[in-house]
Amino acid sequence: MDGTSAAERRGKSTLDRRLQFQRGADETGSGNRSHHLTAAALRVVRREIEQEILPFCMNENIGVIVYSPMYAGLLTGAMTTERVAAFLPEDWRRNLPGFKEPVLSRNLRIVENLRGIGERHGRSPGEVAIAWTLNHPAVTGAIIGFRSAKQVAGIIGATDFRLNASELAEIENALKQENAI
Repeated sequence: MDGTSAAERRGKSTLDRRLQFQRGADETGSGNRSHHLTAAALRVVRREIEQEILPFCMNENIGVIVYSPMYAGLLTGAMTTERVAAFLPEDWRRNLPGFKEPVLSRNLRIVENLRGIGERHGRSPGEVAIAWTLNHPAVTGAIIGFRSAKQVAGIIGATDFRLNASELAEIENALKQENAI
């Protein structure tokens, strides 16, 4: 044992419990710290890691690779209330909070905001969601799932798409209006 009591371990912060990373010297031998966080969830509609984890990672020079920036397809622009209602009983997304009312309707309104921004650039809402995610300075990459070449075609443009300051502010304002912050 490490000498800490069960009560002390239970009392650790959310950051201590959720953040798992490896520390070590970089491979060049220069003595610079090189840190890596394997994955954390960051999505336009679910931003919990922005409060504690991302600032910590920036301070400690830890690169963050986020996963599911399109929240299981919700932010692609293809999701509707009717489509979600028609999910098969075994579709695991039925159990996600963001796919249940009233949060689903809120999330779909946010997607419409992303769509509006994307249309000005010939981009999809999914590409805007990914660009928003990659805009955070602590984020070094994103794991994006897809099942077909068609889905890849709908997001591949995010690799070279950058949101400007007014577009980022537009997204933040939409999130505030929808109480999604």
